Amino acid sequence: MISAKAGADLALIVTEPTVSGVHDLERILGTVNHFRVPALVLINKADLNQVHTARIEAYCRDRGIEVVGKLPYDTAVTEAMVQGQPVTAYQPDGPVAVTLREGWRRIRERLDGVA
Repeated sequence: MISAKAGADLALIVTEPTVSGVHDLERILGTVNHFRVPALVLINKADLNQVHTARIEAYCRDRGIEVVGKLPYDTAVTEAMVQGQPVTAYQPDGPVAVTLREGWRRIRERLDGVA
């Protein structure tokens, strides 16, 4: 993780709403903050545990970290992998693809501001 941040303009941290996901997020944010790398967060399978999703959102809000998206759990992700396709091509109008595109738009906006 420390080597991965070398020369980074931005860190995208993908987490899941579980106890270990919340703990890992806190540790990773501590590391990127130490190295002064701005961070964004994407919550994967956000609808599986709304309590932990809310905890992640509150944690990020309190620290001024943008949550760029909350991906829902969707079997289309696995189906797309089996077909050897990105989910955005496999099911372009599906909830995961729509959320990914919106998240990417927000990430690009932040990168444009850093460059």
